[in-house]
Amino acid sequence: ARRMPFKIITSGQNIVRFHELKDYIGSIPVYYAFKQRPLGIRLPLLVGFIVWSMKALFNYFLFFHHELRMAKKNTYFIVHGDTVSSLLGAFIAKIFQVQLVHIESGLRSFNFFEPFPEEICRYIISKFADIHFCPNNWCVSNLKTVNGEKINTGQNTLIETFTYAMKCKNNSSIIRQIKKMNKKYFVMVIHRQEHVLFNKIETKKIIETVFQNFPRDFVCVFVVHDLSSTFVQSWRDQMGSSIFGKVIFIKRIEYLDYMHILNVAEFMITDGGSNQEEMYYMGKPCLLLRKNTERIEGINENVVLSRYNSFIVQDFMRNYASHERLKIFLQTRPSNIIVNRLAGMLNHENTV
Repeated sequence: ARRMPFKIITSGQNIVRFHELKDYIGSIPVYYAFKQRPLGIRLPLLVGFIVWSMKALFNYFLFFHHELRMAKKNTYFIVHGDTVSSLLGAFIAKIFQVQLVHIESGLRSFNFFEPFPEEICRYIISKFADIHFCPNNWCVSNLKTVNGEKINTGQNTLIETFTYAMKCKNNSSIIRQIKKMNKKYFVMVIHRQEHVLFNKIETKKIIETVFQNFPRDFVCVFVVHDLSSTFVQSWRDQMGSSIFGKVIFIKRIEYLDYMHILNVAEFMITDGGSNQEEMYYMGKPCLLLRKNTERIEGINENVVLSRYNSFIVQDFMRNYASHERLKIFLQTRPSNIIVNRLAGMLNHENTV
């Protein structure tokens, strides 16, 4: 309704899946500044990742040289979250001297090695940003030493997509498959490079602890990401027939189906920060396989930080139901706060 022109540009680091939410947001064109995806960060490929980053930055520069060279003062460059692509985007905004807006700003684990490299990316972006949109007051307080305007959006924009997903009809064949087995289930996700590339031995020990305390009448739905596929296959070979009938391995699926699978699950075990937040909205028990997390949602409520401690893992597996909490609902749409603020600034600049 505000008719503000915008473009969405991706580096190709992650696959943009707007088509999954077409009924909610409509058709949005995406421009690819660089289509080749990185292979992940691991020691043998670290040089390759650096080369990818340099190529992506160069392609960004060429793309935005055309897009931004005639940009006027009422142009805003928006980056979201903590990916390397967001960091590269922040560099481009500074190179072309346009205002940098950071959405989901102020999250902090206060440990540069977890999540890695996301914590480093957020830290640097915050140093560059002119406007910070923060999900809560805690995030605002984390930015007290940096410049720029800090705006509290009340909740993360993630809750809007999540709320839409919960209203959609469930068409997941995975849930139908599990129901036929007549068993309860939990979902497990281990995909971070800190765990499946850099710290595989300790990660396998934690998984073994989980399966040693496995409720007999449960099934585990294990979500396998591209980055974790080699690690998971190694673990499957090691466990052999002992996991037969206990684990269903699935690849990443569409967001709407994934949310419904989580919603029916008894609990979740994950190393993902977004999963932590989604389980907080659901009020579902969540064991977070981290020593540090950049989010406060659910901590000491429905979310248990494992700290890679086998006793904490055992206690959660045996008493997960005690961590169930009430659901969290959408209060004020964060995206409205963001758009209203930017629209007001553009209108002001156009009248000056």
